[in-house]
Amino acid sequence: YEVASFLALYPIRRMRVIPTILPIVLLAGMCLTYVLGSFTLLINEVVYWYYMEQSWMPVAWFCFGMICRGWAKSKQKIGERLSTFSVHNCNCFDPRDRPLVYANIAALMKETQGIPDEASEAEALDCFDALVREELPQALTLSLGPTCMRYSQTVVAATFNYIPRIIDTSVSMKYGLPLKTWFCAFFLWYMILVWCVTPICIVTEDAISHKFLHLTGIKEILFMFVGSMVTACAAAICLNVLDFVSKAAIDEEVGSFWMYIEIVLLIAGAILARMTFTSFCCRNRGRWHVPSPPTIITGRGSGQGSTTTQPAGSSPEQASVVSRDSDLPYFVGSRNNSAS
Repeated sequence: YEVASFLALYPIRRMRVIPTILPIVLLAGMCLTYVLGSFTLLINEVVYWYYMEQSWMPVAWFCFGMICRGWAKSKQKIGERLSTFSVHNCNCFDPRDRPLVYANIAALMKETQGIPDEASEAEALDCFDALVREELPQALTLSLGPTCMRYSQTVVAATFNYIPRIIDTSVSMKYGLPLKTWFCAFFLWYMILVWCVTPICIVTEDAISHKFLHLTGIKEILFMFVGSMVTACAAAICLNVLDFVSKAAIDEEVGSFWMYIEIVLLIAGAILARMTFTSFCCRNRGRWHVPSPPTIITGRGSGQGSTTTQPAGSSPEQASVVSRDSDLPYFVGSRNNSAS
């Protein structure tokens, strides 16, 4: 009710919905990535197994993909739950307040949606139901976004994974580690992973998790496992390329050239990652676009007490007459249209 009332006054782009579970997931993700980063660093120092990160990467991406898939299914159910919305079926904390709420809804719809002043309360409530069914699913989906995390949130979560390593390498400078080696082989290396590689991999895994939502059971697990392997392989390839570039950057002869290449990779990769998030959102916004519903018009020439529904883009002469006592639902007009 509150969200639909907001949409009656403001455009969809001004609404932003933040799930209450998102801060918990983000905080848990930061703690988990910090623990994994510390554990990986410990394993590397104790047993000298520098492929530890690549070994647990498929498992991590699989778990993240299943979380994204659950998020995608939840968003898919939004439209299903709201497609049969009726304000008469809503619960009211105090049943005595229901007439007051109905009156407020009717007044809001008449004031903002171009409904004739002589329209009954039942007609205004029907228009409110149509507003919820037509616009609220798309508005909530657009506000929640096509990805489970935003670019800034992925950067924060990824940073916690590499904080132990940045601290460890920074301390190594006191024991003779050259500044150029630290800057090229560690600082730029981690920054590229945080700002570029990790966000792009998250978008990739999120896009895979949104596919074939009808799959269940072992088929769904196998599909997500293959998707997580694809993401993990892409991340491993990026890591190997970064290793090559960073090692070349600390070379005495051609190091300066590769250092500039690494800086360019950081800047271009960050821009590409940001554009990937933006393009993914815009592409999904286009899929969820809904044309403007018809406008309610008072039927002066069709007899007293009748109304007409006019499809968007048609003239009043083309509108069909609908009796006020009809059970057909009335549709909400475009916010830029007014009643004729």
